[in-house]
Amino acid sequence: MSVARQRRPTQVAKGLSMGKRWLLKRVGCGVLSPLSFTDNSDVHYFDQVWLRKAMDIVEGRRGNVN
Repeated sequence: MSVARQRRPTQVAKGLSMGKRWLLKRVGCGVLSPLSFTDNSDVHYFDQVWLRKAMDIVEGRRGNVN
């Protein structure tokens, strides 16, 4: 898995209009899917597929589903 194509939690949280802590808490409790990748230094990464799924979930919880 190419780390260059992955996004860090801060970038993902900003894209989902939430804070990094809120994002990681929702991943931890199962509301959002598990992380795409965690490296040996415990750095978390998310891929585009994960981000699209998370956006669908977040928008659905906000009542914006078509």
